Amino acid sequence: MKELVDHEALVRVAIQVLEERGVAGVRRLAVSVPDAATMLGLGRSTVFGLIAAGRLQALKVGARTVIRVSDIERFIKEAA
Repeated sequence: MKELVDHEALVRVAIQVLEERGVAGVRRLAVSVPDAATMLGLGRSTVFGLIAAGRLQALKVGARTVIRVSDIERFIKEAA
């Protein structure tokens, strides 16, 4: 069963995360897994599980895993 997603609430949370990190005025193209988890209202382990299942795309940049904001938006649209 698909859950209803409050897109406005997700945007508010995303803005809050960016403000807390001091980059509110910067349009980020990708975010860390913890930031993506916060934006989605999920835990880190769940986000890594979505990546492993192929439901959410991620990129490795050195040792760091990042997720494009556009992929988070696509995931939300597909989940709605």
